[in-house]
Parts: sequence; structure tokens; C-alpha cells
Amino acid sequence: GINAEYGDAQQISQLLTNLLQNAINALEAYYSLETFVADQPSSAQISLTLTVGNENVLLVVEDNGPGFPKEGRERLTEPYFTTHTKGTGLGLAIVAKIVEDHRGKLELGDCSLGGAKVTIELPISLENDLEK
Repeated sequence: GINAEYGDAQQISQLLTNLLQNAINALEAYYSLETFVADQPSSAQISLTLTVGNENVLLVVEDNGPGFPKEGRERLTEPYFTTHTKGTGLGLAIVAKIVEDHRGKLELGDCSLGGAKVTIELPISLENDLEK
């Protein structure tokens, strides 16, 4: 499990679940298109990278799906806003709230695989922040 020093284990688990579910939903929709897309890769890919530094943890989730929309990207973390046909629009809103609760940073971007890239930076010790 995740040490309490790194934050609330249940919330971090929820964050990971939401990010991976979001990627899976996007890939399922993208790869089930009946029309052939010429530049579409032959298989769906999700990459999760975790880097632990001295002061923070960096989590990057990337996929080779359709990516985030160029327009209105900032709205993706709003509750009930969704670009998926199925879903509640709460996945990224919950992720954003958990990151905020852990005094972290959240960035939604484009990845080299051609799809979405979510970068989350969380401080390792919340106790130090609370004492300041």
C-alpha cells in the first residue's frame, strides 16, 4: 500500500482508477470506429510512469487514443463535463480535487503516442507543508 506520508491511499487509488478508466473509455471508442483511420495505430496503448524524487512524486498516464480536445480543454476537470458518450463527467473532476487536496499540480496535455497525457506532481510529505 501507499505510506500515509504520501497521502491518502484510498484517494490515490481512486485517482489512478479514474485516470486509467478514462484512458480505457477513450481507447475503446477510438479503436471501435468502423471506418479505417489511416494514421491510427494497430493497437491501443496506455503507459503509466511513476517517478519518485526527493521532494515529489511524478505520475504520468499516456495513451494513443484520440487525445484531449484542443478547444475547451480547461473544462475537462469541471464536474459533469464529458466528451465521452458514456460516463458521468466526474472522473477528471475527482482527479483534480484529489490533486488539489494533496497540494499537487495537474496538467492535461498531448503525448508523443498521439493521444492524451495527464501529468500529476504530488509533494512527498504533506506534513512539512502543513507546518508552514
